[in-house]
Amino acid sequence: MIVTEEKSDVSYSFDFGLLAYQKEEMLFFDIETTGLSASKANLYLIGTLSFSNEAWILTQFFAESIEDEQLLLRRFSACAAGKRLLLSFNGDRFDIPFLDRLYSQYHIQSPFAMLESLDILKIARPLKQFLRLGSCRLKSCEEFLGIYREDAFSGGELIPVYYEYLKKREESLLHPLLLHNAEDLKYLPSVLPILSYSFLFSASFERISEELLELPSGDGMVLDIRCKADTTVPRQLDFEEEGFTLNVTADEIELVVRTYQGELKYFFPDYKNYRYLPLEDMAVHKSVADFMDPSYCQRATARTAYQKRRGIFLPVPLKKAERPFAELFVREYGGKDFYVEYNEGLFRNAEKLNAYVRSFLLRMRQGANRR
Repeated sequence: MIVTEEKSDVSYSFDFGLLAYQKEEMLFFDIETTGLSASKANLYLIGTLSFSNEAWILTQFFAESIEDEQLLLRRFSACAAGKRLLLSFNGDRFDIPFLDRLYSQYHIQSPFAMLESLDILKIARPLKQFLRLGSCRLKSCEEFLGIYREDAFSGGELIPVYYEYLKKREESLLHPLLLHNAEDLKYLPSVLPILSYSFLFSASFERISEELLELPSGDGMVLDIRCKADTTVPRQLDFEEEGFTLNVTADEIELVVRTYQGELKYFFPDYKNYRYLPLEDMAVHKSVADFMDPSYCQRATARTAYQKRRGIFLPVPLKKAERPFAELFVREYGGKDFYVEYNEGLFRNAEKLNAYVRSFLLRMRQGANRR
């Protein structure tokens, strides 16, 4: 077995405090194998990156023969001892299951049961639509963050190089095997800022400004809301859909929403407790209708149990945002477009501001047109 250890220059712009662990408690790791299945393939390299004595240390354990697999596992366990968080890219689906199978095969106690795992790919994958990533590969995530590096080989391309090394033991063959693994590890901390986008969906927002503006065309109004988030993203995002725009810059969000001015209806969900008044074209609770002439009212149905409201309304892109709002309005029964009535005090309520902004972020995550 070959063991290499060196101080490494690691560049990153991520607040590790967001992970609730100290850097000294974390261990980045990546493995190289001769295939995807631990029952058929072999482990030939484990690389780790850890922080100690104010420096990042890159350590690699390389198998000079198949018999070295057990040594690699034991050395990795020693590196993981005293750590609390493992960080990887696709580790939950590949690296950890692969290693776990080998630990079991060699009757060596696995360290993973004692460690938390943070798989960057697992968090990045649901953000693919939101960030408009071409793929969720490590290189795509790096390029989204403005990180460009040359990687002459992929992991699959290096498998025959490893087999060739086992035959010839040449330094020229060993070098690319170690370099590929080392480069992936060195850049993993720099990819962590992509996690910031996942924090947006649970972030708290503080209103900076709120302004109701006439459209230059004179055919309506928009509400311009600017707020500050308690998380910061590394790259600006600009979204646009019919009726609104959403801009995310560092720790600020600007949401510009076209309002609806006119009359909308609120449908009572418990319609059986209401009576419809045909002359007034509205429904009232049965406790009120009991004092009215029965000839003026009739049992309400789901279609007639409504009251009408005239005013300024804001679209609500996802009905799951309904909870903080007492009433959601629609144009007609069964309408799929929901609205909340706007007034100047609406977003002074932090819960309503948070729910409204998040509903647009979630809408974008589900798929939207980014400019």
